[in-house]
Amino acid sequence: MGRRKKKNLKQWIENHKVLLSIGIIILILTVSLFGAKIALFIHFMLGNDILVSLSVDNQDLGLHHNEEQEIRFTAKATTNPFCKAVCRSIFEDTSSNYVIEEDEFNLRAGIPLNKEYTLTAPSKGEGLRLYKMEMECHSIPTLLCHTKDTPSTRRILITLYYNLTEEEYQLKAKIKADLINKIIEVYDSNAKLEFSKNISSKLSPYLSDISYVNYEIPSINNLVILWDSQELAKLENELSNIKKNQLIDAQYNALLESQIRFNDIINNMKNSYADLQIITTKVFVNNTKIGIVKNLIDDFNSALIILEQKTSLEQKKALADVLLEKLTNLDDAMSDEYKSKTEQELDIMQTDLNEICNITSVCANITEYSCDVVEHFNQILLDLNLTENFTSKSCIIIDHSFTKVNTLTIDRIQANNTIKLPTITLDDPKPQCCVLGKCEECCINCEERNYPIIFLHGHAMNKDLSAEFSLEGFNKIENKLENDGYLSAGTVTLFTGIDSPYGIWGLPNVPFAIKTSYYFDIFKEPE
Repeated sequence: MGRRKKKNLKQWIENHKVLLSIGIIILILTVSLFGAKIALFIHFMLGNDILVSLSVDNQDLGLHHNEEQEIRFTAKATTNPFCKAVCRSIFEDTSSNYVIEEDEFNLRAGIPLNKEYTLTAPSKGEGLRLYKMEMECHSIPTLLCHTKDTPSTRRILITLYYNLTEEEYQLKAKIKADLINKIIEVYDSNAKLEFSKNISSKLSPYLSDISYVNYEIPSINNLVILWDSQELAKLENELSNIKKNQLIDAQYNALLESQIRFNDIINNMKNSYADLQIITTKVFVNNTKIGIVKNLIDDFNSALIILEQKTSLEQKKALADVLLEKLTNLDDAMSDEYKSKTEQELDIMQTDLNEICNITSVCANITEYSCDVVEHFNQILLDLNLTENFTSKSCIIIDHSFTKVNTLTIDRIQANNTIKLPTITLDDPKPQCCVLGKCEECCINCEERNYPIIFLHGHAMNKDLSAEFSLEGFNKIENKLENDGYLSAGTVTLFTGIDSPYGIWGLPNVPFAIKTSYYFDIFKEPE
């Protein structure tokens, strides 16, 4: 039975060779002309309209100041051979919110497009800059290109972390030390100017040769601003141009010396006043000394008047020195006079003792005399040694009256000249992360507030559908989040490079929106 059917089939084929040949030719022509359209229509019904891919050869850059590096983007389209993808790309500096290039182009299946850009690291500071390439493509519907004209979007975020060279780090350390010294120097100059101003205001009512100049001190505010912005070259130049004003130190030293000398004059006048007060209470035995004392009192009172007037420091010092010298000479003269009189008294007493000894032939010890005699003798010795409180029965005490010794009303000039310089510390500026034209310190501990939003695509209904196409469903939400301040970082898959620095996306103080998937095309393998 089976052999008979097979024989009949062969016979039928033999009899219809021409028709079968014509049918096969027609089928081949039909598949050639309409097969792609039929396949694309099936894919269209499944939702696979157009698929574009965007990749870059280096997504995370690390450069020193002013270094350059070229990056290359590659765009590809997977679509009907009879379709073409009309694309629009925008490459922008996300840090400054500046569009570097905006372009429109067509993509055809199997013909990739490359775009190259050169990125340059900033010339100062340390931090992170962000760049973003965004590409949006759609197919134009034609007779052989069935499409909904739905756009397909791809984004790639480029990070550029920049810092100083080794030479710049060494220069930075030197400039930091120089800046601290300059700040201390300015503090010192300000303190000395303040002291000079204070002491000159107190001395100027009495001294005619006192002057004060409010010298200009360079501001350090600009230096600190340059340091905070890490303008090292400008800061180094500014530091070299700022010189210490030696006139401030000279003025400070001169006024400090004037204060010391003025206070010495006041001290001498106070001592002279005290000496005169004592002298006027002493007993005088001749009119000569009384006249000298009266003249000294007049000189002292006159000196007080001049001391309170605005005269030169040298004039005041000369008056005080002369007065002190006269008082010293008078005190010495009076001491010599007391001593001479006491010695004469002692000689007389010794003579009396000797005569008693000769008359009685008994030379007693001085301790055997009456208490009155011993007391008198001891008083003489005391007068001889101390030259004070001398009284002699042989001296004629002269009555006298002196002019009042005026009181010194000027006191010492008090001014604190102790300069306590502060301890200066300069913090190194933190790395700066700039996003959308706003620069802030890079986040080190932002994990508690900048939670990213992750769009996770998992299982696909059809294994022939690309995961990348399925991720297009998140585009509207992603765009809305960007309007609300989120930064789209594109798509992360197993095909994304794994050499990105750890935590690099956590540095900007802005939340991220990321698309990712654990489903992949069956014809692809992750790197």
